[in-house]
Parts: sequence; C-alpha cells; structure tokens
Amino acid sequence: MPSSPLARIAGFAVCLLAFSLPAKATVIAPLHIMVDPGHGGMDAGAVAGGTREADLVLAIAQRLERKLIESPEFKVSLTRRTDERVALNERVRKAEMAQADLFISLHANSNGDARVRGMEIYFQNHLPPDEETLLLAALENQKELLRESVKNRSANLSKKNDVAMIVEDLRRSSRVRTSRRLSLELANTWEPATTNEAATTRTIRQAPFHVVSRISIPSVLIELGFLTNKKDREELKDAVVQARIVDNLYAGLLEYKKRMDQSTAP
Repeated sequence: MPSSPLARIAGFAVCLLAFSLPAKATVIAPLHIMVDPGHGGMDAGAVAGGTREADLVLAIAQRLERKLIESPEFKVSLTRRTDERVALNERVRKAEMAQADLFISLHANSNGDARVRGMEIYFQNHLPPDEETLLLAALENQKELLRESVKNRSANLSKKNDVAMIVEDLRRSSRVRTSRRLSLELANTWEPATTNEAATTRTIRQAPFHVVSRISIPSVLIELGFLTNKKDREELKDAVVQARIVDNLYAGLLEYKKRMDQSTAP
C-alpha cells in the first residue's frame, strides 16, 4: 500500500532531524599507567650514603600516583605500595592483569665513579628473544631467568610455527616503536629537576631489562639519578626536587597521551 503524503513528509522530517543533530563526541578513555617502584624488601637496590633506592623510588612513585589520580586523563596503579619484594615476573603479571596501557618502572642508578650523574630512560631493544633473555639475566643478575632460558629455549622454539613467530615479531616491533615514542616524550618534556642534572643530557637507551622486555604493553625504565653522586643523592631526597620529577613525568605522559589520542581519532 503506497504511503500517504503525510507519512512521507513525516519520514523526511525525521531524516532531516537526524542529520541536523550534532555528532556524538568521541569519548577518549583515560590512559591506565602502571607505576613500578623498583626493588623493595630485602632487595634495597642501590645504596649510598644511607639512602636505599627502594625507599626513594617508592616515595616518588606515590607522589606520581597522587598527581595522576587528580587528572581525568589517567588511571593509575602501583606494583607495590610498601617496602616489600615483588618478583620481576609478578610486576609484569600485575600490569597485564590490570590491563594497564603503559608501564613506568622507576629506579635510581649507581656507578663506581661518583662523578657520574644524570637521568637515563631505557626501553626494549630488538635482540632476538633467546639472546635477549640470556643478556637480560646477565644484566639483572637474575640467575633463575638464566636457568629458565637455557632449559626452555629449545622447547619454546619447537612449539612455535613460522606464522606465530612472525606475528610475535610484528607485535614486538610495534611495542618497541611505541615505547620509543614514550621515551622521547618523557625526555623532550623533562626539565632539569636537580642542579647536577642541568649540566647533563637526558639519555635514551635500549636495554633488555625484564620489566620492559617481558611485557605486552609499551614500557620504559627510568633511572632518575645516581645515588653514588652525593649532590644527586641529596637532591633526589628533597621533597621539592621529587615534586619537580613528578611534574616532569606527568608532562611527558600527557604529551604521549595527546599524540596517541590524535593518532586514533576518527
């Protein structure tokens, strides 16, 4: 049965109204950051002048958490909140169970030369998985990881077909590129937080630390300074300097999020 002129007019009006309504704004979800204060418990990390790396980075991580909580742009979790030892594998598991978008591991460095100072940012390198695990074990002095690598290398390779290995390699490459972008944003927005740091360069390096190599999300490990450098050590303990460090981290994360939001916008 043909529609009446009135029905056709009504239909046209509905279509016109639909096209005249403003498009629904794209809702951009907050970026979930997993902040990882390195070491903890019996694992004090670097120790110099009575200062434990584990305590220092926990204090800064908690400051960063408070800063991120205040922003609608971010959601934040911590791998530890007290002076407790958390295994490397458990740190990775916590990030992935929480479905975090980024992993930021905070550390303080040490060196036999007390003159060495400055901030360093590390992200995953491109070594093949088997070589990477062996080098990782040597760098982090994790004997259990070395034993696991030697024991499982052949078994793991035999289980993977060519397609699975190609897919894994593509994912790794994408993760490395994104982690590099995060490293660049953190370095580019970093203002010297200490007087010592003002004379140094923010260095970006690639290294197979466990928490940046054995995780499925973009990740960086940041050495905030050298505890073996007396001036760095004293300033890193200072509340004002810690607040500046947190502001730097926040600025880099915000810039990274803006770029990612732009790249995924319709």
